[in-house]
Amino acid sequence: MAQDKTICKTCGIKLTEENRHKREKRHCKECIRLRDKAGRERRKDKIVAQRERTKGQRQAWQKDYYQLNKEKINARTGKHTHENRDQYNGYASKRREDPAVRESERIKSRDYNRAHKEERKIYDIKYKAENNEKLKIKAKVHRSKHRDKFVARHMEYRARKNGIPGKYGAADVEEMWLEQLGRCVYCKCRLGDSYHVDHIIPITREGSTNWPSNLQLLCPPCNSSKGNKNHEEYLEYQAKYNTRPIVL
Repeated sequence: MAQDKTICKTCGIKLTEENRHKREKRHCKECIRLRDKAGRERRKDKIVAQRERTKGQRQAWQKDYYQLNKEKINARTGKHTHENRDQYNGYASKRREDPAVRESERIKSRDYNRAHKEERKIYDIKYKAENNEKLKIKAKVHRSKHRDKFVARHMEYRARKNGIPGKYGAADVEEMWLEQLGRCVYCKCRLGDSYHVDHIIPITREGSTNWPSNLQLLCPPCNSSKGNKNHEEYLEYQAKYNTRPIVL
């Protein structure tokens, strides 16, 4: 009795143009995939041993093939990456969430940069020269996005330069903002995004520190007029010259 060629010989489902295997036309794609997978599992040890034996040959062949088809491969890879950017970004973000992966990537990058120090230096100089405006815009956006971190780093540098102990971070600035209800200590105006982190006892005066306990958030006019004065001196200065800005 002739077998029905429209039925898969293995699982018995009806074969269509979508699920029929190209070579094994009497079987569906899923059955062939499972069969090949089972075969690979049975021959796993042999496959691994063969790969180890031919590792050097394969690496040499891959290197030669890449050199001969470098432009074609790079163009194809770039096109695929551009067309699937969201997928690549999601995959990279998921990998970066793993601490082990982050540490591995950091070590790999460090070792590569050390081994190719001169090459990296030449590449960086060339890249900066060709993309100067692009890098400036990128740096400006990054600074505005992480303003608190940059301000904290700058203040720490100034304090360290003057031999002043202590440091603070973006979390400390956020806590000060909440304590001050988003207003300047002196004029009580709304700070917005243009606030200044001020040392209550200036870092050029004795007894100053860079710890959060010696910091406050001021509007630019108040911080500019306060200058090198401490808290009490500035209050006397405001009372004497009536320089308190208008509250908004």
